[in-house]
Amino acid sequence: GDSFRSSADEIPRLRSDKSRLAAVHNSQADLLRRKKDFVGARSEFSIALELRQQLAIPNPRPPVYRRDLANTHNDLAGLLRDMDGLLPEAQEHYQKAVEEYEKLAETIDWTPDLASRYADSHRQLGWIFRLKKQHELAIKHLHEAVRVLDPLTEEHLGVASYREVAAQAWNDLGLVLQEQRDEAGARGAFKNAIVHYRQLVKVSWIAASARVGLGGVYCNLGALDLANEHLDDSLRNLGEAAEVLERARKDVTDDPRASTYLRNVYWTRAELHERRKDFVMAATDWERALALASETRRPAYLR
Repeated sequence: GDSFRSSADEIPRLRSDKSRLAAVHNSQADLLRRKKDFVGARSEFSIALELRQQLAIPNPRPPVYRRDLANTHNDLAGLLRDMDGLLPEAQEHYQKAVEEYEKLAETIDWTPDLASRYADSHRQLGWIFRLKKQHELAIKHLHEAVRVLDPLTEEHLGVASYREVAAQAWNDLGLVLQEQRDEAGARGAFKNAIVHYRQLVKVSWIAASARVGLGGVYCNLGALDLANEHLDDSLRNLGEAAEVLERARKDVTDDPRASTYLRNVYWTRAELHERRKDFVMAATDWERALALASETRRPAYLR
């Protein structure tokens, strides 16, 4: 009897030790990722994932094990997304993260952070399916992301990270709807993204990065206007984008998106000036665009 009780008492301790070990590997993976050692980070995330699967699959309670498993799927997916040729694996892990978050919701009330991570997994899946030209799936995932995120931003006004993900999700949705030739839907999505980014630029620690995002959305909106012959609206939105991004370039020297978005703005505005027969202004913007370009072809719009 004593031997049985001793073995039974040992099980929680072993689980706790394994959970702590998984946390160590996960933290090491985060550190290696920040150092740009993606191969090493992938190895550490994989070890953490294996340990957390051993804890969560046979033992769905306590919920902390499933929470940690979902979060590690999400973290590993984010790493794989940024590594060449590994987008299919990233998609698989984002889908597994969503599944685990949904199972978790059956046993506990989500915390705001869990809800945000769940929504971000959907946002990332939307982005992946957009790249694969599977627009209906992209729209489905992005709609789910903003469904969760918009009320979250209103309930937690002081948490900038929730609003940042919401802004990104609305912008991504606008791009997908634009590719689907849904002008009204795309315009509405871009304007929702602008509302979120306008709030973010008021928050000091994230303001510079938010200006980059805001300028990118204005750039996308200006391109949408141009494609649909709303030339005056396009000129106004591209002007907003140029103003915001010029400031962002001075404030955020290590974010290449600022220069890329600004290059797109000047390129698109040059095309607009040519259509309006304003060749002097067109030449000025062509020169600005080419000065920012590492090559002369027009770059793809970034998210």
